[in-house]
Amino acid sequence: MTCYSKDLRERAIKYLLGGHTPNKTSKVFNVGKTALWRWKKQLEEQVDLEDKPRGEIFQEG
Repeated sequence: MTCYSKDLRERAIKYLLGGHTPNKTSKVFNVGKTALWRWKKQLEEQVDLEDKPRGEIFQEG
């Protein structure tokens, strides 16, 4: 999975919500449409696009 910067996510969603199509937004920002919809949903549910915490890596020893 590719990690996108918060700035890129915010700019892409602003562009999308500004009336551009998902196809156009996807091409302009070089991100997948699935990512756009996930970010849009996250923004609606959490009011921001902060990074989600990643799972911890456990090491034995």
